[in-house]
Amino acid sequence: MIKKIGNYYLTQDINSAEGLKEFSDEEYYMAEQVGMKRMLEDEKMFNGLNPEFASISWESITIGSTKGKIYKIALQLNSTDKKFAKGVLNKVVEFVNKEIGKYNEHPFLSTKYIWDTTEGNIILYRKSRFNIHSVNILFTSNFIREQVLKLQGCL
Repeated sequence: MIKKIGNYYLTQDINSAEGLKEFSDEEYYMAEQVGMKRMLEDEKMFNGLNPEFASISWESITIGSTKGKIYKIALQLNSTDKKFAKGVLNKVVEFVNKEIGKYNEHPFLSTKYIWDTTEGNIILYRKSRFNIHSVNILFTSNFIREQVLKLQGCL
């Protein structure tokens, strides 16, 4: 599993992570409007220092924490050039496949890839809207498993 992205790593104590700025009330509101509702214990969201990953400079990074530890790292890159965005997606697929093995899931004709490991998962996808082509990659730690199972009523 890839755990370290730029200056941040999954399960890192949030107080030791440098360059983070917690979401403002407006940012939390906007995040909820696009489906990023906080549901975990003491969950907080942060903007961080934009990293390089897979030899690509990413435009934004969002960090999620629960119980004072990083459980989610999300990267995003936007372009008006669809070919460029496809190239970024393919480069990241190749990089992650090389680092941890072939993805577990890739629905037919989709631009979504999932790597599911015992330590967490990686979700990579490309989305186009209003001629903006977005490449997104999400790293999550399995240390939230118990909280997720409780939310689902399984515990």
